[in-house]
Amino acid sequence: MSQHWGATWVFSVCLVLSGAVTWGSSTVGAIAQTEPSPASLSEQERQELEEFREAERIREAIEENLENNGEIQRLVQSEVDRAFDNSTDLINILLTVLTLLPIFAAIGLLLLRRSVINQIVSETRKQLQEEVERQLTEEVTSELAQQAKRFNQEIETLKRGFIDQISNLQSLFKEQIVQAIDNLTPSPSQQDTVSPEVKRRIQELTEQLNALKSAAPELLLTADDHATEGEAFYFEGRYEDALKSYDKALQLQPNNPTVWINRAITLRRLQRCEEAIAPTTKPWSLPLIPLAPGIPKAIR
Repeated sequence: MSQHWGATWVFSVCLVLSGAVTWGSSTVGAIAQTEPSPASLSEQERQELEEFREAERIREAIEENLENNGEIQRLVQSEVDRAFDNSTDLINILLTVLTLLPIFAAIGLLLLRRSVINQIVSETRKQLQEEVERQLTEEVTSELAQQAKRFNQEIETLKRGFIDQISNLQSLFKEQIVQAIDNLTPSPSQQDTVSPEVKRRIQELTEQLNALKSAAPELLLTADDHATEGEAFYFEGRYEDALKSYDKALQLQPNNPTVWINRAITLRRLQRCEEAIAPTTKPWSLPLIPLAPGIPKAIR
């Protein structure tokens, strides 16, 4: 672009000089035709005449220089042509760019649209995935909580059932032991007639009953159970334990005469005769029955 403006400037200068030379030549000629004689010219007119003559000499020198330097004109013309060609090329390039610009803009918009769509799809997919994962997590958590609740309920049900079964088995085992002790144990007045084998068996059953009570403290014994246990203790010579069992039986059945009689016999064995006589003052007592060995077990 700078070369184009330089060539234009040179060309303009040449045109101005050529016009000045032509104008000076015509002016000098006109002045020469009307030039007066040196005697009639004033000082100012002589100066103007000298200036015109100087301009004429300059014009002639420029014409001579132009004639001798035709190469300059060719260079100027060449520069002008080249600048024009460059301008033409630049215009063609601009036209090409302007022609391709809508295409590039359309392609850019298409790519931008596709990128935006892909981004929206990606974000939507991510949000959907997060929402699905959240809902799935909530559902799984809720399902696990429900299953855990049902499992705990089933465990509690099984536990209660197991405890009930154990309790039933313990009660059944207790009843069997008590029944066996009751069948084998004679009344306190008949303990001397029992064989050693029966004594050993009664002792084993008593130990089993004690072990069962230790393993199941919540196991409830009836008044008859405590009475039978007291008879077994009495048979083994454990009079204090027998007395405790009779007292427990009386707590449950305070009007049981058999327990009172066996308790009195046990107290006589412990040399506590005053306590042994005390129960006879009860309203239900049998004062005609002597508290002495030989009381049959059938009086229960």
